[in-house]
Amino acid sequence: MKTYKSLIVNDLSFRQMEPRLRGLIEKVIDEELTPEGLRLLRRVAEGFEPLIQSKRDMMFGHFIGQVSAALVFLAQQLYDRHPTAEEKEEMGRILRSRAREIIDAIERELHR
Repeated sequence: MKTYKSLIVNDLSFRQMEPRLRGLIEKVIDEELTPEGLRLLRRVAEGFEPLIQSKRDMMFGHFIGQVSAALVFLAQQLYDRHPTAEEKEEMGRILRSRAREIIDAIERELHR
């Protein structure tokens, strides 16, 4: 007979993002942080300059959108399904844990 505690532990371990998918999401983030990826983000933001108040915020938002789109694409390619709510939450945790790194890289690009 399963205990309540074992059900919770098993449920939590089931909900974690697959290591392969997590690794690919981390790789997407790393690729977006390359000089080429950051230059592209800057060009996108500059294209909206008359309409936006902050290039930095535009670049950060676009960055998050790129990673979110990658999650959808990768889940479809790897598992033939949309990402689960838990995978989306995990992606959010990954992005939050790297937010300072991402914003610092954007700031460096803007001040080149």
